[in-house]
Amino acid sequence: MSDQPRIGILLSQANAAREAGDLPGADALCRQILRLDPVHSGAIQFRVAIANTLGRPGDALAILDEAARAAPINPSWPLSRALILTSLGRHAEALAASDQAIALSPLDHTLHRARAAQLFESHRFEEALAGYDASIAQRPDVAESHIDRAETLRRLNHFDEALAAYDRATDIEPESARAWYGKAMLLLLMGHYKDGWALHEWRLFTPNFPEPERLLPRPLWDGEPLSGRTLLVRAEQGLGDSIQFYRFVLQVRRQGKIAVLVPPKLARLFATQPDAPPVATDTDHLPHYDLHCPMPSLPFLLGTELATLPSAPYLRADPAIAAAWRARLPQVPGRLRVGIVWAGNKTQENDRDRSMKLETMLAMLDPDLTVISLQKDVPESDRTTLLAAAHVLDLSESLTDFADTAAVISELDLVITVCTSVAHLAGAMGTPVWVLLSTSADWRWLIGREDSPWYPSARLFRQDKAGDWTDAARRVREALKTITVPA
Repeated sequence: MSDQPRIGILLSQANAAREAGDLPGADALCRQILRLDPVHSGAIQFRVAIANTLGRPGDALAILDEAARAAPINPSWPLSRALILTSLGRHAEALAASDQAIALSPLDHTLHRARAAQLFESHRFEEALAGYDASIAQRPDVAESHIDRAETLRRLNHFDEALAAYDRATDIEPESARAWYGKAMLLLLMGHYKDGWALHEWRLFTPNFPEPERLLPRPLWDGEPLSGRTLLVRAEQGLGDSIQFYRFVLQVRRQGKIAVLVPPKLARLFATQPDAPPVATDTDHLPHYDLHCPMPSLPFLLGTELATLPSAPYLRADPAIAAAWRARLPQVPGRLRVGIVWAGNKTQENDRDRSMKLETMLAMLDPDLTVISLQKDVPESDRTTLLAAAHVLDLSESLTDFADTAAVISELDLVITVCTSVAHLAGAMGTPVWVLLSTSADWRWLIGREDSPWYPSARLFRQDKAGDWTDAARRVREALKTITVPA
């Protein structure tokens, strides 16, 4: 039997082994292929993918180095190496690998785009923009490159140019959900709510949209009068989004009967509101409904503009839960009680930018304050700092859900937080909340404002340089000196 038929059989067996969950067996079959053909691209990439799946990036890099020795003129190997190094945060090495790939194939637009993406990840936005321009110069008809360019321009605060780049992408690919959704986010950031909410519906068609509930058997609501029908409003995206958009649930409720479907962490908070609608936490136990709608679609269906936002407060702590927490919290007359949150969900796309170290947060605070940590999930890297901070009351093991968090917030004078769900909860309750924002702040905080039309009790402290909290921290320290301590 010649090598090619044998390689085909081995590759099929390797695929079958991977599908059966036998990754070591699949890797062994790929190594057999490489003994027959040392530069077989499919087998090499297969082994790299297996190593990455097993959490062995060092093995993946070794496989690629071996491939580069066998086929030194193939740009795929340094490119794959660059992607792995980027995931490990080894950005300088990743760029060197990308440069090597481009040197081998200087006219390959995908290589320029990949290198630009690495620069973007490193917050080197001007250089990333040049890289996307180089990619587009070679292939101007690739919509994804224009979208990447638009996102880079947005990070550089070149908003009108970013809109033009999104428009170029949709000219090339009119059904590009990513382009339309990216434009929607930019329009909302700029405060253009009428057009922004309309385009925001494109999120439903993006590849990563995590919404199995959209397949519910009853029709989607189109904004028409309910006419006696019951509307199921379902949470979508993050917990903070659900808190932010709950104001629209209350607005729709004035039109007729509703029920809500929310994550378990929010269920008790919403269910204990005065005259609360029925609350469900899974699709197997839903109350009766005739129509359904995701919460983030409500502002579009209701024709919401910046001037017509339903204002806060619109949530409250349950009095019984608040009373129980009141007995547990320290009460020192003449001392301000401040709740803090310094880190968000680490799986969120922009978490590296929005979160900070606990020591950075603590450096803003006067030791005479009564500091209460509302951080539910304490990053491992901050645990030692938190244990050593004797003046900080850590509630991470005691807060079971957002009803508890709301109860604690109701007993505080101020909440200081990065852009997390707690910022939304405090704002929705009307509690004074200071929100620390990165230079890539989320669309909901708009551009350059120190206040928020969403939350009148919020005050915004923005970075003036990407990745650097120094000036924002200074302004927080100065602002704390102006607060009158309650008697």
